[in-house]
This record gives sequence, structure tokens and C-alpha cells, in this order.
Amino acid sequence: MKKFLLLSLMSLASSTVFAASSTNTIGIVNLRRCLEESELGKKESAEFEKMKNQFSNSIGKMEEELSSIYSKLQDDDYMEGLSESAAAELRKKFEELSSEYNTAQGQYYQILNQNNLKRMQKIMEAVKKASEVVRIQEGLSALLNEDIVLAIDTSSDKTDAVIKILDDSFQNN
Repeated sequence: MKKFLLLSLMSLASSTVFAASSTNTIGIVNLRRCLEESELGKKESAEFEKMKNQFSNSIGKMEEELSSIYSKLQDDDYMEGLSESAAAELRKKFEELSSEYNTAQGQYYQILNQNNLKRMQKIMEAVKKASEVVRIQEGLSALLNEDIVLAIDTSSDKTDAVIKILDDSFQNN
């Protein structure tokens, strides 16, 4: 019985030592920082902002024209000075421009959403590749998105290493 107890204790002790020596290490990556601080993320964000500004400028011109026509339609003195056909034409122009504006705005949002999705997919793919390199270099078993981790030691944050690899890859392309 003593031998069995001694063997059980030795077995338990050795399995604990083995488990401690083969502990899987986990790191985290802050995706928001990768998007905001990496060269790729900055480039993609700048291109997205440029596209938004171009759309805003073209929509802005339509808004100005709509506003001008609307002001004329609301000005009783102006409308009384027009012939019935000219007033009807102005109303028709306002309706057509309103419809065109609504269509353009819908297309604008659809294009922006599609572009943003493609941009995020491109960046996420690059972050995944960079994360795999960091995981291998640092001998980690996994790198997780910081948002899904409730608590972890700050030394597990590998975001800077991932950003460095993203920047190196961006400069080489």
C-alpha cells in the first residue's frame, strides 16, 4: 500500500512538472492599434477618407442646387412672378434633382460600405500573416484579439511586434 501511495505521489508530481514545462503561451494583439498605427492601416484609411471627401463634394454640389431651388419654391413673391409653366418646370426640376440626390446618396453609402469591408479584409489578412510570424518567432501557441481576453499579463501584448512586421511588409511592397 505504501508503495502504491508513493508511486501515485511521484506520478502526480512528475505530471505537474511536465504540465508546467509544457505550458502553452498565449499573446494578444490590439487590432484597433494595428489599424490606426501601421503604415498599411494609415494608407488604407487615407484612401478611404479621400473617397469619402470626393463623394461629399459631389453630393454637396447637389445639396446646394436643391437648397437654391427649394428657396425659390418657398419664396411666394418669386413664384408669383413666374408663369405657370415656369413654376411647374421649377417644381419638376426640384423633384428630379431630389430623386437623383437620394439615389446618389444611397449609392454613395453602398460604395463606402463595400470599400470599407474590402479595406478591413485586406488589413485583417495582413494582421493575420504578421501575427503568425510573431507567434512563431516568440514560440507562442496562440495570438488572440485583445477584445476577447478578459485578463492577461501586459507582457503578453504583441501588438508592437505585429505592427513592426506590417510596416516592414508594407515598405517592401
